[in-house]
Amino acid sequence: MMIAMRAEATLDEVKAVAQRIRDAGLAPVELPGGERTAIGIRSAIPVEIRDSLAAALETMPGVDHVTHISRPYKLASREFYPRNTVFSVGPVTFGGDEVVVMAGPCAIESEAQLRKAAEAVKQAGAKVLRGGAFKPRTSPYSFQGLGAEGLQMLRRVADDLGLITVTEVVDPVR
Repeated sequence: MMIAMRAEATLDEVKAVAQRIRDAGLAPVELPGGERTAIGIRSAIPVEIRDSLAAALETMPGVDHVTHISRPYKLASREFYPRNTVFSVGPVTFGGDEVVVMAGPCAIESEAQLRKAAEAVKQAGAKVLRGGAFKPRTSPYSFQGLGAEGLQMLRRVADDLGLITVTEVVDPVR
């Protein structure tokens, strides 16, 4: 659910709406914008209170309108959070104007294989080296990755080429 406040809504009115949402056992997220504030509800709203809560919120001072958002991944939707999420990992910024490419082998099989792939990744302009060190399989006889050794290779090769890394770690205890 998204509650759009009026442009002239006061801070006290915004806080009152957020409190009403908390009183219902839900988690409000205030989303200040250029002209108005919106308040999203990040948690699933139980069906038995959804309509009564919407009706109560619509009558509160400062509220312009209430919109039901029934799509998955509300926190990632532009309706719920219209601004870009921008963050940096080392020298690489994600979510800004630049497209960041991540590439590399599905499975790290050897340092030579990883280095050859990483050099191609860098040559193509990618900023992130990805590679699978842990490869869960249904058969215990299939290659399951190099594990911690593969992670060390990934770090070493990426450092040599000035790339950052990403991988999936399914079982860090192995």
